[in-house]
Amino acid sequence: MYEKLPQELKERGLFCLWKYEEWEGGLTKVPYKINGFKGDPTNRATFTDFNTVVSHRSGYDDIGIGVFDDICAIDIDHCADNGVLSDMAEDIIARMDSYTENSPSGTGVRILFKANLQTYDKSRYYINNRKIKL
Repeated sequence: MYEKLPQELKERGLFCLWKYEEWEGGLTKVPYKINGFKGDPTNRATFTDFNTVVSHRSGYDDIGIGVFDDICAIDIDHCADNGVLSDMAEDIIARMDSYTENSPSGTGVRILFKANLQTYDKSRYYINNRKIKL
């Protein structure tokens, strides 16, 4: 099921469980720790190694990948329609040339990559532009 996930990510990454829950009139993916308690996507203690999280997957919708240390992510929402990507999504995916996965909804993608950031400057490295679905 996770054969396309890069081996290095399986070996070095941190993972959590998640399931869909209702929130503000819609569904959202809620992270969980392997002990069944809700997790915090910004807290490393919520996450565990790949093999452990996969062995606890029963009762959850899927597993999530933590964005910590040199593991970074780009989410492009609502960029796929019937399996066809938008021009913007195709351009970003091609430029990144990294592991890319479809979102659970099938309408977006997530690109995971490595970057050595000395310090994480949210004003410089974090873009949340919902108008362009990025």
